[in-house]
Amino acid sequence: SGQFLALPLSASDLVEGSEQAMTREPVGSRMKEFGGPRTPTYYDKALQEAKHIHFPAQGKHRLLQHHYAFTFFADPAMQTFYKRFVRDYMRYIDDIQCAGAELVKLVREEARALNGGGDGGGDYYALHVRRGDFQFKKVKISAVDIVENLNGPGVVIPPGALVYLSTDDPEGVCKNCLFERKPCPVGKEAQGKAGCL
Repeated sequence: SGQFLALPLSASDLVEGSEQAMTREPVGSRMKEFGGPRTPTYYDKALQEAKHIHFPAQGKHRLLQHHYAFTFFADPAMQTFYKRFVRDYMRYIDDIQCAGAELVKLVREEARALNGGGDGGGDYYALHVRRGDFQFKKVKISAVDIVENLNGPGVVIPPGALVYLSTDDPEGVCKNCLFERKPCPVGKEAQGKAGCL
């Protein structure tokens, strides 16, 4: 929306007024560089005392980005602290990260076996085909259209490549997906079949 949140250097700046404190150097030039053409929304006494702060999520408003893309800290040490805090504590636990790494390893091994090994033999392609929330009607396209887009100008996925497909399709089905050139089974029947997990 062309705005960013500007957090003051200290609590006393809330009393004095965030805007005045934030325009003093060296904070002012750092904030100008961070914000670019965007307008700052100063975290002040009114925002601090608000019972809730609403970020609209319709029309031109979207909040699908990292916090540090729209939050400016006047205190660089505080900015570093919160970046590290979010990195270290607001993420998937190690067990989930490790399970994901193990899945990637297995998919690469399968790709290597299918592709005959060698350089790039472990390459695979991953698609996340959204069919549920966060979707505008105009971007819900068919599987055929997705394949056509991938094979548009310049081939994105080479013929015969291993493709891992994840979808949130409400029916839990990838219509027209193929396994060994046959329709891909779903559910328990898909277990153990390449590309049908």
